[in-house]
Amino acid sequence: MKIDNFVTKENQPINSRKYLLTALAIFWGLFGLAKIAQAGTVTVGPTDCSASVVNAAISGASQGDIIQLTCTGTVIWNAQVNVSGGKTLKGPGVKNPNPSMSGNWPLTINFTGTDEIIKITNAANQDLNRVTGFKFQGGSAATFGIVSTEAGVGKDNKGAFRIDNNYLDTLQVNSRLLWLDGDAGKLIGLVDNNILYQTYTSGDANNFVGQDWKGSSPICYGYDSKTRPFNFGDSDFIFFEDNYFFDGLIETSGGGGRYVVRHNIFDSDSIHNNWCAVDGHGADTGGWHCVGVVGGEIYNNTITGVSYDDNGPVGSFAQVAYLRGGKWLMFNNTTLSGYIMLQEYRALGIQPSGGDCRSIEFNACNGAACCEAPCGTYNIQCPTDADFAKCYPLPNQIQNTFIWNNTQKGSEMRTNVIDTGYVQTYIVKNRDFWNPTSGPEAALPATCTADGNTFYGTIDSGKLFKCTSTNHWTLQYTPYTYPHPLRGGDDTTPPAAPTGLAVN
Repeated sequence: MKIDNFVTKENQPINSRKYLLTALAIFWGLFGLAKIAQAGTVTVGPTDCSASVVNAAISGASQGDIIQLTCTGTVIWNAQVNVSGGKTLKGPGVKNPNPSMSGNWPLTINFTGTDEIIKITNAANQDLNRVTGFKFQGGSAATFGIVSTEAGVGKDNKGAFRIDNNYLDTLQVNSRLLWLDGDAGKLIGLVDNNILYQTYTSGDANNFVGQDWKGSSPICYGYDSKTRPFNFGDSDFIFFEDNYFFDGLIETSGGGGRYVVRHNIFDSDSIHNNWCAVDGHGADTGGWHCVGVVGGEIYNNTITGVSYDDNGPVGSFAQVAYLRGGKWLMFNNTTLSGYIMLQEYRALGIQPSGGDCRSIEFNACNGAACCEAPCGTYNIQCPTDADFAKCYPLPNQIQNTFIWNNTQKGSEMRTNVIDTGYVQTYIVKNRDFWNPTSGPEAALPATCTADGNTFYGTIDSGKLFKCTSTNHWTLQYTPYTYPHPLRGGDDTTPPAAPTGLAVN
């Protein structure tokens, strides 16, 4: 049959039109069957959802398939479950929209193994690897809760993995609840609509999330991420959105971290007031050879916690964000306590045990394989005030950072630069960070002066403008699509942006 013989003009013979419709029906029917064959559902349960059965189902599934668990009650996993090949591992649970720390999880996984509970292994040119709908408990011998590793960006450059609608309930893991490690190169993805719940146990918060980005460098964590382009507002991040964190924080534990933290709730029952909600780890890792965090965006989050009366603290967080390096946008966050801290570890002058700080870290690296020298052959680790002219800017130091409309009990939250060592020499307002004037986008001032330091941050659309010539504003930044495109229509309805905290 030659398709060219079928014409679509209105005056064609009735038989030709009939044949055309029949052919099209057959074509679309076969096309639909092909789509079904490409993305099927493999059902596990309802009587046996053990780790061995789940792993066998994942291994036997094809790319794009959903492995659906139908068991209810409590199931014991005594071994790690592995997700790879562009597949979805789906439990029956779902989180309610923020601000509620609640949901419905008919199935609870009690982990008794010694490795990760779930390991996601990503690769190039794959469908999304996804873990969704589970409640996890136990795990006293586990190293991590859920790990996502290797490299991948997804078929459409929006992300290789998604971890969503899970409840990690008081998991006694040896390290982090989530470990997101691009140890083979660029890895981006989404963590959304989860509850990460721990209980306060010591003087420090529980480190919920660790993010590495080792890449291809044999000895330097984060080098690949540091040397590729960095642009606010694009997809080249790991996104955390609409999660509920209790007694814990998000941090970059190694090097090269890039993350967007938006529309989350950080809560606590601690009365110690001594930790942060979001941490950006600097290049200070004492022999681990990490370049530090590259940067990110933190916006529309709600930070709450224990309230106090007028004689004491009003919340649980000493810092809302503790940014020890990198480039940042931070806006429209609300909190009961805390402030924003900026720091540069290499200017802090901390001497490692048993030696001069300049003999370790970056001096131990080969410039071709690791971290290039910031000032010629003088590859400095711990600069002093006298080194400033030669070594500014330090690699990964706080730069190109904009902070606006972050409120504590309705008042503007302060931005602090740590005042020990020589940090304040290297981090200077209106050179390395700015606190723009802010307001609704419709209220963008009609007049402005192009002095290089005039910016305007919007409190509704989250955009950033710069005055580039007299009375002319140029758009510098627009937030990436929210909700994240990987969410599609298969999750809870996203909440509106927080508008403030109720304070008694």
